[in-house]
Amino acid sequence: SAGSPLPNVKETSTGEEFDEDVESPEIVLSYESIPVLEQTKLPRGGVSVETSAVGRIQFGIPPETIKDSMRLGIPVPQVYIVPVERFCREMGPALGVNLAEFEFPAYFNFFVYKKRCMLVVDSHDAEENIRRVFSETLLGP
Repeated sequence: SAGSPLPNVKETSTGEEFDEDVESPEIVLSYESIPVLEQTKLPRGGVSVETSAVGRIQFGIPPETIKDSMRLGIPVPQVYIVPVERFCREMGPALGVNLAEFEFPAYFNFFVYKKRCMLVVDSHDAEENIRRVFSETLLGP
C-alpha cells in the first residue's frame, strides 16, 4: 500500500496487506475465503468445533469430556482428534492426565446415538496402542 515502507506490500480488496514477493493476490484471496470455525474451549480441556461436513469435531479427549459438552449444551462429537502427546505430565513424571480418554465417548456414541465414533491419530503405532487398550476395556486382559 502507499503507506507501507516495504515496496512490494499491497492490499487486497478487503484491506488485508500481503507481500507480492512472498504470495500472490490469488493465494491471499483464497485464504480469505476459508471460513473461520467457531471454537468452544471445554472446561476440563479440549476444543470442540462445529463443521458443516461432519458435525462437531473435538481435539483432545480429557476425562469427563462428555459431561462438559452436555453441560454446555453442545452435541457430543462423533469425531475426535487424539493429541500426539496423549498424556499431560505437568504434575510430575508419575502423575498426569490422559488426554485420550476415548472409551466413554465411544460408548456414548454407540449406545446413545447408535453410531460409531471416529478417532483421528497421528501414527500407526498410536492406532495400535489405542486398539489394544480399547480391546482390554471391552474384553479384559
